[in-house]
Amino acid sequence: MWLQVSQDNSLYLSIRAKGATSIRKGSKVSIGSTTKFSYQEGSEVTDANERKNPKTSFHGSGLVKEGETRVWGKPLRNLSEQVQLCLLMFRHPKFFPSDPKVGNRDIVLAYPIDEGYPLLGAVFVSPAQSISPVEMPSAIHQVNLVLLFHGLDYGDLAVQVVLHHGVEGHWPPASYMLFWEKK
Repeated sequence: MWLQVSQDNSLYLSIRAKGATSIRKGSKVSIGSTTKFSYQEGSEVTDANERKNPKTSFHGSGLVKEGETRVWGKPLRNLSEQVQLCLLMFRHPKFFPSDPKVGNRDIVLAYPIDEGYPLLGAVFVSPAQSISPVEMPSAIHQVNLVLLFHGLDYGDLAVQVVLHHGVEGHWPPASYMLFWEKK
């Protein structure tokens, strides 16, 4: 995955689905704190640009853009507390390049893959001065990566990426990003 934070407190995120044979998108209504979906739900993305470089933009204003889709989420400007932006479900690493190019700004994390427990992730943001380590309740193993961004237009920002596994099951057929829409 990759992420970038811009001067206006916007965050850009991709789970690196380049070359994926199927990219789907859709929306669901949560029932309480639970959302259930099938891997086959949503509609197929056919736009060539979106398939070439799929990314999601969480703008400082609260606008969330994924390709041509635009919804409203939590504004990242002047945050007062830590919030979760999205949940990530990763396709098995065997489908990713085994020898990726590592750039001078890349961060490589060693993570123990367990064949019976799919890799999950979550991205949290908060004001830099009030970052709090996240513990995923169901995690058997987890790694937290905290990135601090200072001197932004609307206050310093902390981005916390949490990789974890803990729920036994099948690995998903693709990588997924789930985010919340403000209603």
